[in-house]
Amino acid sequence: MAVVAAEPGHTGEVLDSCERLLAGRPEIELLSVKRRLHGDED
Repeated sequence: MAVVAAEPGHTGEVLDSCERLLAGRPEIELLSVKRRLHGDED
């Protein structure tokens, strides 16, 4: 997943929601979650 937003907190909320959605599906095995924040300097 990728999220673009003006506020880092909003991206966290969206990614948390996506993670919960996938984790709740019995046919999907969620192996790991990795998050990286990129800013203007990257």
